[in-house]
Amino acid sequence: MSLSVNALPADQAFSYIPAGSGNDFARGLDVSLQDTIETFDNIHKSTPQTIYVLKYESESLSGVATNNFGIGLDAAIVEAANQSLAKGLLNTLKLGQLAYLASTLKIILFKKPFQVTVNDVTFAKTFLFTLTKHPFFGGGVPLAPDANLMNADIHLVEVDRFHLLGIFALIPKVLKAKHLAHKHVHHMVDQAFELEIDSDQPVQIDGEVHQLKAHQILRITTEKRTILK
Repeated sequence: MSLSVNALPADQAFSYIPAGSGNDFARGLDVSLQDTIETFDNIHKSTPQTIYVLKYESESLSGVATNNFGIGLDAAIVEAANQSLAKGLLNTLKLGQLAYLASTLKIILFKKPFQVTVNDVTFAKTFLFTLTKHPFFGGGVPLAPDANLMNADIHLVEVDRFHLLGIFALIPKVLKAKHLAHKHVHHMVDQAFELEIDSDQPVQIDGEVHQLKAHQILRITTEKRTILK
Protein backbone atom coordinates (compact mmCIF):
# COMPACT_ATOMS: atom_id res chain seq x y z
CA MET A 1 0.00 0.00 0.00
CA SER A 2 2.60 2.57 1.07
CA LEU A 3 4.76 1.69 -1.97
CA SER A 4 1.89 2.69 -4.23
CA VAL A 5 1.15 5.90 -2.36
CA ASN A 6 4.83 6.87 -2.36
CA ALA A 7 4.89 6.39 -6.14
CA LEU A 8 1.89 8.68 -6.71
CA PRO A 9 2.11 12.49 -6.90
CA ALA A 10 0.70 14.06 -3.75
CA ASP A 11 -2.17 15.63 -5.71
CA GLN A 12 -3.21 12.35 -7.39
CA ALA A 13 -6.41 10.85 -5.96
CA PHE A 14 -6.37 7.13 -5.24
CA SER A 15 -8.70 4.35 -4.10
CA TYR A 16 -8.12 1.38 -1.85
CA ILE A 17 -9.50 -2.15 -1.79
CA PRO A 18 -8.35 -4.20 1.25
CA ALA A 19 -6.59 -7.40 0.25
CA GLY A 20 -3.85 -7.90 2.84
CA SER A 21 -3.72 -9.79 6.12
CA GLY A 22 -3.73 -6.82 8.51
CA ASN A 23 -5.88 -4.26 6.68
CA ASP A 24 -5.41 -1.63 9.39
CA PHE A 25 -5.67 1.19 6.84
CA ALA A 26 -9.09 -0.14 5.80
CA ARG A 27 -10.17 -0.22 9.44
CA GLY A 28 -8.98 3.37 9.86
CA LEU A 29 -11.03 4.41 6.83
CA ASP A 30 -14.05 2.35 7.93
CA VAL A 31 -13.88 0.35 4.69
CA SER A 32 -15.58 -3.05 4.68
CA LEU A 33 -13.22 -6.00 5.04
CA GLN A 34 -15.90 -8.49 4.06
CA ASP A 35 -17.34 -7.38 0.73
CA THR A 36 -14.66 -6.31 -1.75
CA ILE A 37 -17.20 -6.14 -4.57
CA GLU A 38 -19.23 -3.60 -2.60
CA THR A 39 -16.06 -1.65 -1.84
CA PHE A 40 -15.16 -1.62 -5.54
CA ASP A 41 -18.69 -0.50 -6.51
CA ASN A 42 -18.63 2.29 -3.92
CA ILE A 43 -15.50 3.76 -5.51
CA HIS A 44 -17.45 4.55 -8.69
CA LYS A 45 -20.05 6.60 -6.83
CA SER A 46 -17.80 8.15 -4.21
CA THR A 47 -16.72 11.76 -3.75
CA PRO A 48 -13.12 12.78 -3.07
CA GLN A 49 -12.14 13.01 0.59
CA THR A 50 -9.04 14.54 2.12
CA ILE A 51 -7.01 12.37 4.46
CA TYR A 52 -3.67 12.90 6.15
CA VAL A 53 -0.84 10.37 5.99
CA LEU A 54 2.47 10.33 7.84
CA LYS A 55 5.41 12.03 6.17
CA TYR A 56 8.86 11.15 7.51
CA GLU A 57 12.32 12.51 6.76
CA SER A 58 15.80 11.87 8.11
CA GLU A 59 19.29 11.71 6.65
CA SER A 60 18.71 8.16 5.40
CA LEU A 61 14.90 7.73 5.32
CA SER A 62 12.14 9.68 3.63
CA GLY A 63 8.66 9.02 2.32
CA VAL A 64 5.06 8.67 3.43
CA ALA A 65 3.35 5.97 5.47
CA THR A 66 -0.34 5.13 5.50
CA ASN A 67 -0.32 3.10 8.73
CA ASN A 68 2.43 3.34 11.36
CA PHE A 69 6.05 4.28 11.88
CA GLY A 70 7.42 2.09 14.66
CA ILE A 71 10.76 1.93 16.45
CA GLY A 72 11.62 -0.83 18.89
CA LEU A 73 9.40 -3.80 19.68
CA ASP A 74 7.27 -4.02 16.53
CA ALA A 75 10.19 -3.41 14.18
CA ALA A 76 12.35 -5.99 15.97
CA ILE A 77 9.54 -8.58 15.75
CA VAL A 78 9.08 -8.08 12.01
CA GLU A 79 12.85 -8.18 11.44
CA ALA A 80 13.30 -11.36 13.51
CA ALA A 81 10.37 -13.11 11.83
CA ASN A 82 11.67 -12.25 8.36
CA GLN A 83 15.08 -13.69 9.27
CA SER A 84 13.65 -16.84 10.84
CA LEU A 85 14.85 -20.03 9.16
CA ALA A 86 11.49 -21.63 9.92
CA LYS A 87 9.41 -18.89 8.31
CA GLY A 88 9.51 -20.33 4.78
CA LEU A 89 8.44 -23.78 5.94
CA LEU A 90 5.70 -22.41 8.18
CA ASN A 91 4.38 -20.21 5.38
CA THR A 92 4.26 -23.25 3.09
CA LEU A 93 2.20 -25.05 5.75
CA LYS A 94 0.01 -21.93 6.13
CA LEU A 95 1.27 -21.53 9.69
CA GLY A 96 3.20 -18.32 9.12
CA GLN A 97 1.68 -16.69 12.22
CA LEU A 98 3.68 -19.12 14.35
CA ALA A 99 6.87 -17.48 13.11
CA TYR A 100 5.61 -14.12 14.33
CA LEU A 101 4.45 -15.60 17.65
CA ALA A 102 7.86 -17.18 18.26
CA SER A 103 9.60 -13.95 17.29
CA THR A 104 7.30 -11.91 19.54
CA LEU A 105 8.08 -14.04 22.60
CA LYS A 106 11.81 -13.90 21.89
CA ILE A 107 11.81 -10.11 21.45
CA ILE A 108 9.71 -9.50 24.57
CA LEU A 109 12.16 -11.57 26.58
CA PHE A 110 15.42 -10.16 25.23
CA LYS A 111 14.86 -6.77 23.52
CA LYS A 112 16.89 -4.09 25.29
CA PRO A 113 15.40 -0.64 25.85
CA PHE A 114 16.71 2.45 24.10
CA GLN A 115 16.54 6.18 24.73
CA VAL A 116 14.57 8.52 22.53
CA THR A 117 14.12 12.27 22.77
CA VAL A 118 11.03 13.57 21.02
CA ASN A 119 9.85 17.20 21.00
CA ASP A 120 12.23 17.87 23.93
CA VAL A 121 10.80 15.00 26.02
CA THR A 122 13.21 12.14 26.81
CA PHE A 123 12.12 8.56 27.37
CA ALA A 124 15.07 6.68 28.86
CA LYS A 125 13.83 3.07 28.66
CA THR A 126 11.72 2.82 25.53
CA PHE A 127 10.43 -0.61 24.52
CA LEU A 128 7.82 0.32 21.92
CA PHE A 129 7.56 3.66 20.13
CA THR A 130 4.93 4.09 17.43
CA LEU A 131 3.58 7.06 15.50
CA THR A 132 0.26 6.61 13.76
CA LYS A 133 -2.53 8.46 11.94
CA HIS A 134 -5.29 5.97 12.64
CA PRO A 135 -6.21 3.82 15.64
CA PHE A 136 -5.05 0.40 14.54
CA PHE A 137 -1.86 -1.61 14.76
CA GLY A 138 -0.94 -5.23 14.04
CA GLY A 139 -4.23 -6.30 12.46
CA GLY A 140 -6.87 -4.42 14.44
CA VAL A 141 -5.23 -3.71 17.81
CA PRO A 142 -6.51 -0.26 18.94
CA LEU A 143 -3.13 1.24 19.87
CA ALA A 144 -4.26 4.88 19.51
CA PRO A 145 -8.06 4.73 19.83
CA ASP A 146 -8.68 8.43 19.05
CA ALA A 147 -6.38 8.75 16.03
CA ASN A 148 -8.14 9.82 12.84
CA LEU A 149 -7.03 9.93 9.21
CA MET A 150 -9.35 12.89 8.60
CA ASN A 151 -7.34 15.40 10.64
CA ALA A 152 -3.67 16.38 10.86
CA ASP A 153 -3.05 15.11 14.41
CA ILE A 154 -0.31 12.50 14.80
CA HIS A 155 -0.59 10.12 17.76
CA LEU A 156 2.56 8.85 19.48
CA VAL A 157 2.39 5.86 21.82
CA GLU A 158 5.48 4.97 23.84
CA VAL A 159 5.76 1.97 26.17
CA ASP A 160 8.60 1.67 28.68
CA ARG A 161 10.58 -1.47 29.22
CA PHE A 162 9.55 -2.74 32.66
CA HIS A 163 9.20 -6.13 34.38
CA LEU A 164 7.95 -9.03 32.26
CA LEU A 165 4.87 -9.84 34.32
CA GLY A 166 3.76 -6.25 33.94
CA ILE A 167 4.32 -6.32 30.17
CA PHE A 168 2.26 -9.48 29.78
CA ALA A 169 -0.47 -8.02 32.03
CA LEU A 170 -0.56 -4.92 29.83
CA ILE A 171 -1.41 -6.88 26.66
CA PRO A 172 -5.13 -7.45 27.51
CA LYS A 173 -5.44 -3.74 28.34
CA VAL A 174 -4.08 -2.87 24.88
CA LEU A 175 -6.58 -5.22 23.22
CA LYS A 176 -9.41 -3.48 25.10
CA ALA A 177 -8.03 0.05 24.42
CA LYS A 178 -7.52 0.57 28.17
CA HIS A 179 -3.75 0.95 28.11
CA LEU A 180 -3.22 4.70 27.74
CA ALA A 181 -3.80 5.32 31.47
CA HIS A 182 -1.01 2.88 32.45
CA LYS A 183 1.97 4.54 34.15
CA HIS A 184 4.44 2.93 31.72
CA VAL A 185 2.50 4.02 28.63
CA HIS A 186 2.88 7.56 27.31
CA HIS A 187 0.60 9.16 24.74
CA MET A 188 1.34 12.40 22.89
CA VAL A 189 -0.64 14.16 20.17
CA ASP A 190 0.84 16.83 17.90
CA GLN A 191 0.94 17.79 14.24
CA ALA A 192 4.74 17.40 14.02
CA PHE A 193 7.36 15.41 15.89
CA GLU A 194 11.14 15.65 15.85
CA LEU A 195 13.07 12.84 17.48
CA GLU A 196 16.52 11.39 18.05
CA ILE A 197 17.50 7.93 19.33
CA ASP A 198 20.68 7.06 21.23
CA SER A 199 21.44 3.77 19.41
CA ASP A 200 20.91 2.21 16.00
CA GLN A 201 17.44 0.65 15.88
CA PRO A 202 15.28 -1.21 13.36
CA VAL A 203 12.17 0.68 12.31
CA GLN A 204 9.07 -0.68 10.63
CA ILE A 205 7.28 1.57 8.19
CA ASP A 206 3.95 0.03 7.17
CA GLY A 207 5.43 -3.40 7.86
CA GLU A 208 8.69 -2.87 5.94
CA VAL A 209 11.87 -2.95 8.05
CA HIS A 210 14.53 -0.25 7.74
CA GLN A 211 17.33 1.00 9.97
CA LEU A 212 17.47 4.32 11.79
CA LYS A 213 20.94 5.41 12.84
CA ALA A 214 21.73 6.80 16.27
CA HIS A 215 21.63 10.60 16.60
CA GLN A 216 20.05 11.19 13.20
CA ILE A 217 17.21 13.68 13.47
CA LEU A 218 13.92 12.24 12.26
CA ARG A 219 11.02 14.56 11.46
CA ILE A 220 7.46 13.31 11.25
CA THR A 221 4.72 15.52 9.83
CA THR A 222 1.66 14.85 7.69
CA GLU A 223 0.80 15.16 4.03
CA LYS A 224 -2.64 15.70 2.54
CA ARG A 225 -3.87 13.05 0.15
CA THR A 226 -7.15 12.58 -1.69
CA ILE A 227 -8.96 9.27 -1.55
CA LEU A 228 -12.09 7.94 -3.24
CA LYS A 229 -14.03 5.56 -0.97
